[in-house]
Amino acid sequence: MSIKRGVAISFGRTGAGFLISFASNVVLARLLLPSEIGIFSTALAVLAILHAIRDFGLGRYLLKEPILTDDKIRTVFGVAILISWSLGGLIFLFRDQAAVFYREPQVAEILAWLSVNFVFLPFGQPALALMRRERRYGRLSMIAVASSLAGAVVAIVAAVHGSGPLALAFGAMANTGTTVALCLASRPDHLFMLPSFKEWRGVLQFGSVGSGTTLINQFGAQAPELLLGRLLGFSAVGLYSRALGISAIIQRVFAQAVAWVMGAEFAAVFRSGRAPTASVLLATDYLIAVGWPALVFLAFKADAIILFLYGENWLPAAPLVPALCVYQAIHLVTSQSAALYEGSGDVRLQLRNALILQFVSIALLVAGSMHSLLAVAWLRAMHGVVELIVQTSVYRRHVDIGLRVLLVACRRSLVVTGGVAAVLAVAIMLEPHYGGGAPGALAIEAAIVAVSYVALLYLVGHPLAEQMRIAARTALFSGLGGKKA
Repeated sequence: MSIKRGVAISFGRTGAGFLISFASNVVLARLLLPSEIGIFSTALAVLAILHAIRDFGLGRYLLKEPILTDDKIRTVFGVAILISWSLGGLIFLFRDQAAVFYREPQVAEILAWLSVNFVFLPFGQPALALMRRERRYGRLSMIAVASSLAGAVVAIVAAVHGSGPLALAFGAMANTGTTVALCLASRPDHLFMLPSFKEWRGVLQFGSVGSGTTLINQFGAQAPELLLGRLLGFSAVGLYSRALGISAIIQRVFAQAVAWVMGAEFAAVFRSGRAPTASVLLATDYLIAVGWPALVFLAFKADAIILFLYGENWLPAAPLVPALCVYQAIHLVTSQSAALYEGSGDVRLQLRNALILQFVSIALLVAGSMHSLLAVAWLRAMHGVVELIVQTSVYRRHVDIGLRVLLVACRRSLVVTGGVAAVLAVAIMLEPHYGGGAPGALAIEAAIVAVSYVALLYLVGHPLAEQMRIAARTALFSGLGGKKA
């Protein structure tokens, strides 16, 4: 399968997943209070860190290993069971202590339910990794979308019936159960696969470093929920999570879609002894061309977007969005770093960089928490600058690209972004002269930005404009039955 087709399928997966998540979040925001979502987010943050240990780099091991044998696959399965079941038991045993720490009894109940996920996850883990190695992007996308839909439906139904934050736990369990069931259905040979520890040395040697990196990254990612829940309360956690969710739309829909495919593709290129330099620059250029203008719109219109989608209860999250959008914009410049780590298998460099970045991230988070939620958001933007500097090390080592080359690749996207920002600023100034209320103004300004964006892409000669022209032409011919006009 070509990279272009793989990325297109991946976009379909992340796009469908985002729409499902977006629709369910809009509904759940009106069924649950910010504090209730904050309680679940805090409990989930605790589990996310343990999930990093459970993963143990096993999927990446199967992805990067040049020659796979049945013994290696069975050993991955055996190690996955050992680690996952042990962690699930620990979560269940220490759930009450977590509830005491956060002074919220429902944390214990949520952790008890979610610990069940650790029992089932190992059964789908090898099959999921092998399908990615085989580039079965279509099947993987179907599994991801079906699992997201199952989780969303269960969460909404449970919330309607008054389950409170437990509704989100039930949704997470439905998501996991569906994923495992569909993975085994797609790889029926794994249904009766017996665990083994024959190749444990190679698996543990790779996994010990890989899981350390994942653990550090997850702790850094979940630190806001873990610390804010204790220092500023569960409502602060809910508001921060909502603002982060809005600012991370581009990351979820586009950047993750590209990285999901590129990790596997880079691994194939590195196994052949080559370096994917051109692919890295092209992916970065396209992502920034899409992401930066969209982040400008999200930052300028955060209050209208939140009011329209989630209601007045969530308006305090709006001032956080611009700062988090700045972070996301900087993050996009080195958006291929995760795929490069995965493809090259350079877990030691990844571990070193993760230690540096998460130390800085947590220090800034603690400093911000001493002041306000807004300070936390702006210090997160400052962390983006540190990330930009640190992550370029993997580019220099594996594809011989420095920060200057990356920034030069962004030059046309910067012009497009500046043009979009100028057009949007004028539209906002003229807002009193056109259509009725925040929703109407939001729709008009979105349309103005979209038209201006396409025009600017053509004006600066960005290659994305040509890809859009080809896609539009293909869609037109398909609508005409494949015949040219």
